[in-house]
Amino acid sequence: MLTPDMIQFLRDVGGGILCTRDADNRPSIVECLYVEIGEDQLVGLVPPYLPTGDLLGNLADNAEFALVTSRVPGDHRSIQVKGHVTDWQANVVTPDEVRTALALPTQRYPGVPESLDLSRFEDLVDLPVHRLEFRVEEVFDQTPGPNAGNPVQVTT
Repeated sequence: MLTPDMIQFLRDVGGGILCTRDADNRPSIVECLYVEIGEDQLVGLVPPYLPTGDLLGNLADNAEFALVTSRVPGDHRSIQVKGHVTDWQANVVTPDEVRTALALPTQRYPGVPESLDLSRFEDLVDLPVHRLEFRVEEVFDQTPGPNAGNPVQVTT
């Protein structure tokens, strides 16, 4: 599903916005840091000290997700990945994975407010996180412009 270019893009940015929903389509939205990225799977970490809504309840209900990743500031390239969460662990301490997630982004932008830079999590390495494994089923272009919302056609 994810091309080498998309995998590199996700690594470059290092995180995205995780969206889940309950049975009545009420959303829960929270930041997610990426640890592992493959063709059809991702592993992400969600700091539970962020307002997570009913993230864990939504996963227990339907396990559907959408992850939106954007390169902002920059060219605003954005992709949306949809699928199902196949496994999750709540409130686990995984300092090595948190360090991996923080080291993953290859692009740091001078002048970016700290609130938009993943480095703001560096003091929180030893705190519990929610660890989620995602199965990628659909990918959409969300870059502003005429193709926004279109499925990404992956040819092999």
